[in-house]
Amino acid sequence: MKDIESLIWTMGEYEPSEDQLRRITDYVIERFSIFLKQEVKIYNTSIDSGRSATYFIYSGSQIASIFEIEWEGVLTVQLVDGKPYLDAQLLLFSRQYRLGLQEHEGQSVLIFGYERDIDSKRGEWRFLEWEKDFYGEWESYTKPSRSKKASHQSH
Repeated sequence: MKDIESLIWTMGEYEPSEDQLRRITDYVIERFSIFLKQEVKIYNTSIDSGRSATYFIYSGSQIASIFEIEWEGVLTVQLVDGKPYLDAQLLLFSRQYRLGLQEHEGQSVLIFGYERDIDSKRGEWRFLEWEKDFYGEWESYTKPSRSKKASHQSH
């Protein structure tokens, strides 16, 4: 059996099964949890065998402070132009209200990428940028959607 990092970085050479996509995504979510130093919970999944896996995730607890920061978003594993592309897009909330940059009229998304390290050949999570929600796909998320969360799997 191939190790998961090998499965990730050779995805363009094979069509990943649903089981392989689940294993890969569970692994990168675990790594994301370590990167964030915070529990990551899953409340929904969508898997398209051979193509992509999207996990809807949220913070397992508020970041302890007076600001009551929490987040939710999506983590996606997919092939783009025959190459693996792994990212997470998060929305931040404080005291039940969405946070964002003023220059984006408050409609900002935090973007993280899982990128292969040249030396170790293993993936590492990196913060990439605050991105404006150009297409309005996150516009309806003005408050955390905790009430929508059906299953609560943790990593």
